[in-house]
Amino acid sequence: MTVIATVLVTLLLTVFILNLTSSEKKIQERIDAPSRVADAQFLRSMGTLLGPPITSRNLVTRLRNGAAIFPAMLEAIEAGTRAITFETFIYWSGSIGRDFADALSERARAGLRARGGANFCMPES
Repeated sequence: MTVIATVLVTLLLTVFILNLTSSEKKIQERIDAPSRVADAQFLRSMGTLLGPPITSRNLVTRLRNGAAIFPAMLEAIEAGTRAITFETFIYWSGSIGRDFADALSERARAGLRARGGANFCMPES
């Protein structure tokens, strides 16, 4: 009986301690970009990586971290008038994934063509 009680107490303490630790991963090393956003090489690289070439009608803006990226992406979706080409992976707890789904749905209901896709991984908070 005491062995079972010891195992249960150990298990409960382990679960309790694991819930107190953060599972968030932090970037430890700086990644240097081989070219600047304004360089022609950057546009060629992005066109190669993304499939369709970047043309003079495309706008490329360098954004850092989710605090800058997500609002700018949502504004661009909401400002769309003809089509939205969108591809991203969002791993974010809270409302940001729902905000993207709502914005894309609203633009589709407004008759815009949509291409691309988004993978949303929204852990329960």
